[in-house]
Amino acid sequence: MMIGQTIIVVSLLACVLATMLVDKHEIITTAILFVYILGYSISIGPLFMMYAVETLSNIQLVIQIYWGLMILLTLTTDILIETIGLPIMFGIFFICSLLSLKFFHRRMVETKDVPKKEIKSLLEKNEFIWESSEYIFSQSIKTETQV
Repeated sequence: MMIGQTIIVVSLLACVLATMLVDKHEIITTAILFVYILGYSISIGPLFMMYAVETLSNIQLVIQIYWGLMILLTLTTDILIETIGLPIMFGIFFICSLLSLKFFHRRMVETKDVPKKEIKSLLEKNEFIWESSEYIFSQSIKTETQV
């Protein structure tokens, strides 16, 4: 997860630098975006859908919102490029990815070996990504192994 997110951040930084410093950057930027897609595919790409499938009862709504946001992003990308330019657009995406890397590093907890029912109950209590989650998960795993 963290390796993929790091690939995303580094590739977006490389896109910013390539579009700022290289005159004919199209081929370089395209190659870097393929690396970005690789990082996305092995990290946050499937993560949200996996959590949604495991924990939510109305998965259709989640899929509709997800694809609606993807269409909105696709339709507004050309406008962003024309308005603010490629380096700034990649810079915005870089900053968002850097913040998400920081979030995942500090707040996201490992759910390996935690029962799905417990993950769902923690999500409903809004205790999933907060600092107490690590304690809650470690206590539940200890309880299960003792039984």
